[in-house]
Amino acid sequence: MLDSLIQLMCYHVALPWYSKYFPYLALIHTIILMVSSNFWFKYPKTSSKVDHFVSILGKCFESPWTTKALSETACEDSEENKQRLAGASTLLKHFSTSSEEGSPNQSAPVLTKSGVTFSVEKLVSEIPSMTILDKKDGEQAKALFEKVRKFRAHVEDSDLIYRLYAIQTVIKTVKFILILCYTMTFVASIDFDHICEPEIKHLTGYAKFQCTHNMAFMLKKLLVSYIAIICVYGVICIYTLFWLFRRPLKEYSFEKVREESSFSDIPDVKNDFAFLLHMVDQYDQLYSKRFGVFLSEVSENKLREISLNNEWTFEKLRQHVTRNPQDKLELHLFMLSGVPDAVFDLTDLEILKLELIPEARITAKITQMINLQELHFYHCPAKLSKLLYFFT
Repeated sequence: MLDSLIQLMCYHVALPWYSKYFPYLALIHTIILMVSSNFWFKYPKTSSKVDHFVSILGKCFESPWTTKALSETACEDSEENKQRLAGASTLLKHFSTSSEEGSPNQSAPVLTKSGVTFSVEKLVSEIPSMTILDKKDGEQAKALFEKVRKFRAHVEDSDLIYRLYAIQTVIKTVKFILILCYTMTFVASIDFDHICEPEIKHLTGYAKFQCTHNMAFMLKKLLVSYIAIICVYGVICIYTLFWLFRRPLKEYSFEKVREESSFSDIPDVKNDFAFLLHMVDQYDQLYSKRFGVFLSEVSENKLREISLNNEWTFEKLRQHVTRNPQDKLELHLFMLSGVPDAVFDLTDLEILKLELIPEARITAKITQMINLQELHFYHCPAKLSKLLYFFT
């Protein structure tokens, strides 16, 4: 009975308080750090934006249009060379001047008008290449362009995510410093032997007792391991702080992507949108590179052109060709997104009417339409190839 009393008194008097409450403190610290790390994932105003961004990012990365757009960029030079050779051989048939009158050493035909010289090889490169894309993939890519546009407008006007992430990183760093300071102080106080003076001399006849703490060795090892883990966590927090305040994370430039691809119109972004892209770059820069394809209007226009060509094939256009009262073959295209490339393969067409088309792009392939007599534009702007100015 007396031994139990002495053990109880020594436990409360001689044993350091930290060794008794260490498990509870470690649990509390862990909960605080977990809340600090994940608060921006739970706060409604930021979590919804982050979840939406991750969802769109994954779809953009896996989209077949992204792969096709980047692969077209990689093969752009070889494709242009093929188009130049094919276009040059086609166009030469329609020039009145014979190539034999030129210099025999001339490597490419040249057109001259009003003192201005144009290389056929250079101009025919304007003819775009045709890429096959499934209708379903095309519709999904169109939807992604719209989602990215709306997400950018919604996120780019604020920096709430950036500020919240910076605040929680500062809190975690301060918490790490506090934990490390007082934990290092109490490591030395944990020992196997303790001198206890429990003021029970009137009961036992002894004023001092030498007590042993059986768990001291194990507790000290656990505490050292805990400090090591906290130090690793602290290094990450300090690195994150350095990353946050060292770089302009509220601005993101796609300059490298613009240089490596044909999409020179990809805009730079700012605020939370820029910060999220910087976060993605810490994981894999390929994600932001593929994401940038859906910020380009050139890319979107290419997609529309490909979708239009897939929908309006040569056979479908042939079905819409009619014979007018003057007994001429006529094709009337109304409210399309553009002019399908297959139109220029209708070599027997005599009248072409384009109405309410946002951008009626007439390429040099129109020279194949040797029977075309009339070309009408109704309420639609026309974009003509430079080569067409040499035909009368």
